[in-house]
Amino acid sequence: MDSKFSGLPDLRTIQPGRLIKYRISDDGFAAELLLPGLTYTDFDQKIGGKIGLWNFAKILESVRALCLRNFIGPMLFSRESTIFLATHSFEVTQQYHSNFSYEKSFGMDMPMRFSFYISDVGRTSFTSAIEWRDYVTERLLVKLVSKSVHVSRKTRKPIPIPEWVSKGIEDHLKLVANPKKLQKSDPLVIPTTAFKYKVKTLQSDCDSNFHINQATYLRWCSDAWSAAALAGNLKNYNKHIERYCIKTMDTHYIGEALANDIAVVNVWEDDLDSRKLICAIQVNAKVIFTMRIDFHDIPPIAVSPHLVSKL
Repeated sequence: MDSKFSGLPDLRTIQPGRLIKYRISDDGFAAELLLPGLTYTDFDQKIGGKIGLWNFAKILESVRALCLRNFIGPMLFSRESTIFLATHSFEVTQQYHSNFSYEKSFGMDMPMRFSFYISDVGRTSFTSAIEWRDYVTERLLVKLVSKSVHVSRKTRKPIPIPEWVSKGIEDHLKLVANPKKLQKSDPLVIPTTAFKYKVKTLQSDCDSNFHINQATYLRWCSDAWSAAALAGNLKNYNKHIERYCIKTMDTHYIGEALANDIAVVNVWEDDLDSRKLICAIQVNAKVIFTMRIDFHDIPPIAVSPHLVSKL
């Protein structure tokens, strides 16, 4: 999407006085965003000072929300309708893992650059992409492709996207190189040997749609995988799972969990490759969320012994 912003001033020089800087393409289907830097609470010392997975997800959620609410989003958010997330597909580079730690990336003088663009529009859903790049080298750090569904607030069921919302989308999509198509996941059969981890959902876990926020599901999966690893239930992992360097994550939001539900987080290893892990979350015995995760083949992040002895 750089072609839509080529020849424009450096993003850091625009909108003087603003900590968060952004610009939107003329057609409204792409944006650039600059966040000022990471805060102390984004980092987690028990996983070696890396960005915690929940914080990682919230950073990307904030980028997506800021961009959506400034162009296509306002056309889909109303008293009658809203947007539900259906699928996330994350690609995380080794460069990301080497770039971001408390020692290297803390502070407002370490800006984060993102590009956002719509990559497909269907009858009731649309797909968007976020590319997180190193501000100096412009090397890709993370790519997130998301599918969102336009739903009725009353029925919480999909409803059509107005045709005028996507007017001009055809010309925009010609600039999108090889857009990733996100498909529904095949039904998962939870093995009897899966490690089970129960959580009670809290009001603080919910978002503005009054159901469990997408980042919360990732936190639950992380907690369950870490508990399984520390209990000796995983062949290739015996430490907090976020000490290993994530390569890909594919998540599917199949149903809803609400405050005060009891969720059962089932985790296990892929039958074909035990380095890949699977999570399925159930509420009232119904699967509402699934996640598959793969890791780079590099050593886990070290942790200083004085910070945490067991992990």
